Amino acid sequence: MSFTRSPLFQYPLLLLVCAVMAAPPLVNHFRAEGPFAWPVFAENPPDHKLPATVSQNKDYPLWYFVGRTVVEDATLRERSGHEWSLYPTEPGKSFPFMYPPFAALCLGVLSLLGPTGMLIALIILNILSVSVVIELSVRLVVGTGNVSIWLRLLPAAACLFFLNDMFLLGQPNLGLLCLILGGLTLVRTDKPVNQALGGGLFALATAIKAFPAVVIVYLLWRRQWVAAASMVLFCVLFFVAVPASVRGWDRSMGELKTWADGMLFRQGEDGHGQRPEQSVGWRNQSLFGVANRFLRPGNAKAEETAHQGAEPLYVNVADLGYRGAMIGAVATAGLLGLGFILVMPRKRDRTRDTDAAEFGMLVILMTIGTPYAFGYYFVWLLYPLTVVVYHGLKPGGYLAERNIAWDVLLAVAVLFALSGLQTFKWYEPMAYGSLFWAAMAALVGCGWATYRSRRATATPQAAFC
Repeated sequence: MSFTRSPLFQYPLLLLVCAVMAAPPLVNHFRAEGPFAWPVFAENPPDHKLPATVSQNKDYPLWYFVGRTVVEDATLRERSGHEWSLYPTEPGKSFPFMYPPFAALCLGVLSLLGPTGMLIALIILNILSVSVVIELSVRLVVGTGNVSIWLRLLPAAACLFFLNDMFLLGQPNLGLLCLILGGLTLVRTDKPVNQALGGGLFALATAIKAFPAVVIVYLLWRRQWVAAASMVLFCVLFFVAVPASVRGWDRSMGELKTWADGMLFRQGEDGHGQRPEQSVGWRNQSLFGVANRFLRPGNAKAEETAHQGAEPLYVNVADLGYRGAMIGAVATAGLLGLGFILVMPRKRDRTRDTDAAEFGMLVILMTIGTPYAFGYYFVWLLYPLTVVVYHGLKPGGYLAERNIAWDVLLAVAVLFALSGLQTFKWYEPMAYGSLFWAAMAALVGCGWATYRSRRATATPQAAFC
């Protein structure tokens, strides 16, 4: 099958789909009782509770709540005398906002638009993110040439429910994927300026939501020293310098330490971070979540049991205790990392195809390697699935080889469909890690694509950088 220019109808179709996904949060906002009656902190000091009138709109009220906290902080102190922090230190209080302090500053800027303006701005950012992710995925895989419409359509269609979650929940994961793909596009060249800019994009993603930090391990292994150094320097800028210039040195350092202690270093048998009951819950589809459910008797329905009186759900196949489960998770992570290293070609053997598949494996490992990986995290599979579809459409080679790609895509689609049964309160597929295993299937597909590309005759890297 040859690659042909994508028809123009794809762009109106994309806008139409995005408009449909953007409708629910807008409708919820304008149907809420007093949609503009968001907290005015100078008159009503915050109490870590969200405004009830807009609670239907998932995380959007929280983002505005946090943004106004940053913007109106001085007024709060002068008029109300109420001590307020983004990360409360009182015993028994969990963080209402679990992102790094820099993310709160970004929300503060957006909150200046008002509740409606901020909601619309976030929706527009998601629409742009959908377009950019699809385009960057295609360019990383096949460059700037003509491509089949199916290369854009099939991966996006497979991830449609996760894309919808970006609009419904207001989560930033799609924007983070834009930054990661943009960084990978830059660092695959040898130009120092591009390497430095790529490191900056990785650092920005890390400052917004910490888990992209693991990309630095890849940069160091590939000896991309400029990109790694740039990422470290920009992380210092985003985590330290920018917050200190806005909120003061002592205060910003205190908030950073409190956030790190509560999110990065808080772990134990009861769970990780600020939502310990979700560590072994069915929502957590990370390697560590699935391993803990399989290797020790953790209640996969802990949240439902606590709040709804539901029957507990256990899926463990062994009882190794917390320590044994964590050893098993770390050992599995090590084996996956070793497999990744073994599949990676040497620098002189790299081609566009090997890089594309290698980046797909990297994105998958970043997704499942976090302590928490909820369903919407798996929107990141859009890029690895683009790699898989490309090898299914790619002319040349044996039909059996192309069929492997379609088998992988089918397996991923089936596992995605099983995860959707949570809508009907059937949590067993998610408890057994349906999304995790979908990511593993995609990982196998990208690993096979790397192997296939290494065998094929390809254009030297210098020709496509």
